[in-house]
Amino acid sequence: MIQPHRALSALLLTSVLALAPGCDDAEGGAAGLVDTWEGDAIDAVDDADATDGPPTLVGTPAAGTVRAGIVRDASELIGGPKAEGELGDLKIENAQVRFVVEGARFAGGYRNYGGHVIDADVARPAGEPGGDRFGELMVSWNLTVFVPERAEVLDDGTDGVARLAVSGHAAPYAWPDSFLTPIFSPDPVSLDVRYEYSLGPDDTALRLDVTIVNTDAAPADVRLPLLLTNHGDGAVPYAPGAGFSGFGSSRDLSWFGAIGRDLAYGVMHDADDVTPVASYAALDLLLMPSFVLAPGASHRLTLWYAVGTDGTSSLERAFARVRGDAAGLGAVAGTVTFPAAVAPRDGWVVARARGAVEAIVPIDADGAFAADLPPESYELVAYAPGVAASTPTAVEIAAGSTAGVDLVSAPAGVLRLSARDADGAPVPAQLTVFRTGDTPAPWAPDDARFDDAWGHDISAVGFALPGETLDLVVPPGTYRVVASRGFSYTLDEAPALTVTPDGVTERAFTLTRVVDTTGWAAADFHIHGRWSQDSNVAYETRMRQAAANDVTLPILSEHAYIGDARPTIAALDLGELLATVPAQEVTTFEYGHFNAFPLAFDADAPSHGAVFEHGHAGTELFAAIRAQGPGDRVIQVNHPRGGDFGSYFDTVGLDAVTGAVEAQPERWTEDWELLEVFNGRCVGKDENDRTLADWFAMNDRGFRRTLSSGSDSHAVQKPIGVPRSWVQIERAAVAAEPEALLAPLRERRAFVSCGPFVRFATPDGVGIGGRAATDEAGEVRFDVVVEAPPFLDLAEVRLYENGAVVARFDLDEEPAPPADPARPALRFEREITAHPARDAWYVVEVVGRGDGAPVAFGQTPYAMTNPIEVDADGDGAWTPPAGQR
Repeated sequence: MIQPHRALSALLLTSVLALAPGCDDAEGGAAGLVDTWEGDAIDAVDDADATDGPPTLVGTPAAGTVRAGIVRDASELIGGPKAEGELGDLKIENAQVRFVVEGARFAGGYRNYGGHVIDADVARPAGEPGGDRFGELMVSWNLTVFVPERAEVLDDGTDGVARLAVSGHAAPYAWPDSFLTPIFSPDPVSLDVRYEYSLGPDDTALRLDVTIVNTDAAPADVRLPLLLTNHGDGAVPYAPGAGFSGFGSSRDLSWFGAIGRDLAYGVMHDADDVTPVASYAALDLLLMPSFVLAPGASHRLTLWYAVGTDGTSSLERAFARVRGDAAGLGAVAGTVTFPAAVAPRDGWVVARARGAVEAIVPIDADGAFAADLPPESYELVAYAPGVAASTPTAVEIAAGSTAGVDLVSAPAGVLRLSARDADGAPVPAQLTVFRTGDTPAPWAPDDARFDDAWGHDISAVGFALPGETLDLVVPPGTYRVVASRGFSYTLDEAPALTVTPDGVTERAFTLTRVVDTTGWAAADFHIHGRWSQDSNVAYETRMRQAAANDVTLPILSEHAYIGDARPTIAALDLGELLATVPAQEVTTFEYGHFNAFPLAFDADAPSHGAVFEHGHAGTELFAAIRAQGPGDRVIQVNHPRGGDFGSYFDTVGLDAVTGAVEAQPERWTEDWELLEVFNGRCVGKDENDRTLADWFAMNDRGFRRTLSSGSDSHAVQKPIGVPRSWVQIERAAVAAEPEALLAPLRERRAFVSCGPFVRFATPDGVGIGGRAATDEAGEVRFDVVVEAPPFLDLAEVRLYENGAVVARFDLDEEPAPPADPARPALRFEREITAHPARDAWYVVEVVGRGDGAPVAFGQTPYAMTNPIEVDADGDGAWTPPAGQR
């Protein structure tokens, strides 16, 4: 789910009207402008891939040389965690850096079309895997998009400079057209656009000259010249003076970037000013000075892309060289002494001036670090995962000289933790470490921390796979450690483990399965990971979380991309524990978000073959989802209530009681199967309560849609599988055939849970999603069984008939079920008799107290089933209650 819409629109509007720099007129032939485009193409590709001929862009160019060409073989691509280059794209590189520029093609992400830098990396020795983590950067004029028509190699580097060109035009941009263009109504513009990239043999920054020409007979008032930048997956958005705290708090946006522990990216521009106007997660919109173009006049913007392995130092050096003031930088160098348990390469040094972050640089394996900085007084602090900050150390940086500073890290020790089941067999587990007393926290401040911090006095969380022993680094002190494995196992707790400096404290935990879930699979249909622009969680982490929390069907539903964790499951050897299917959260910024699965994943297609989410009239989007690829799939309406553009029911104006649609009837369709009633939590969310009322009303009308859920987790600190949907299917069946998941979902053989496991059926075996009949006495009997691990506090079990409670059972007053060694977690078992006067539907609800920590912090235990319909009049059919009134 994305929730920036109302805030984004209001902020952007305010910024445009109040903060936009003054307009300038740009006339053809003015200083700094380009009137003609020169250079003959020596190699070009239009829409088709040019893949003939032997690969010539393999390996690293020799020192002092540069080259460019069309990627004709997969071996010429860069590769890496976020690599998206394709055959037919353009590559430009020297002995220091390398870039892939998309050809004239459709592209993924939010840019939609090619012509942009899509992959960037440092030069690497032959055989070393690529490290691309670059997201995307694009330019827009009055909310238009660059549509390339021709991509070409102007100079292949033989003459000392490599140059690429991508030319095309500005066109309507479906993404902002769906929600921003109607608000701002910018003047339409008719622009020819040319991107020209150039790289010299010794450059560490790729130059991009963006030239636009007004082809209209009237002046073009470009009030909204924008840069859109989107990064993630280990490269965190960074701005000088703000660090990782957001572009809006930066002192200077003459350059900005994204810093990772292994690679750093930066973009410098020659615009007079840029103003941050909207930000959500790793996506930022930056407004440049507006201008007016006379007919035939041109305007040029120059950008420089830098990449390096030395954090912000790589970028400072590259941009100082571009500016011609490299001699104006100074430096600091030294070593950091870490505890024995800490690998220095995991650490980083932060330099602050007057409290603001001015540099973040990595530390080498031997503890050495260096930072290039403008002359100034700084304070240096070293950080590493699991270690408190080092003592701040002051240093004065002078131009042209290097100051020496050595830092000593705070002390640390190790918790060595593992888990087994009651029979001694290794099991996956979540290992949650709580600090107690005055034990210091290990987290760096928000503006200098690569990963989110855990709350609840948590100092570390590990997700152990079967047989793994985890070494969790923590500051010296006393800790309470809890081992867990979802809601079907007991907890095991060590209330007071003491960690000493450089010491190792070991503990093995035992987890006992107390709920037998045979025949059911725990699914989370709504998980985000590295390919969503608002998530930075690696797929390996997600699958570790799933195994450790007994989520057997973890489904990655990415924004704008198809997510597919099957290769990750295979790489981690988790095939006996987990299965998944490719999925997407089809995310409009206009009328709703819709999960779709299983989809056809294509690693070589833009956005992995995702459904293009924008520019669809009426209900065309649903048809596009159905036609995404071969085979069958289901559609889930996500978080339909909430009042913003991600809320389908609110946007179209659905009255679930009558089925009438008032606001946008042209957008309404019944072509979907699942309703995400419980988004993010089970209890305590008004939007969910409203959706539950909708679902009750739909059942009353006979509009059968499956009660569903999703964690909608974007961060590792937000547990997956809370809530979870238990589906009546074995994991192995889904692993063998992804479409096997569809039948039980369409038949509503599922229930939602934030803890309790519920069995709901008639004595003759009609279960959840089925249809039963009354007996000769006009009665129907239900067997209701509720199980839950000891750490969950359950309060009440309720039976609903047609949306109203007809029986409730206070578990504090109910006699405890007889002890059953086969069902040690049994909390409630009863045969409940109902007396429907006419055809009816029934669901079971379980309500708890407190929370489910550490499996589900702040989440009240809860469960609700899909319905069993009852034919009360014996006609062999089922008449919806609303039709009987």
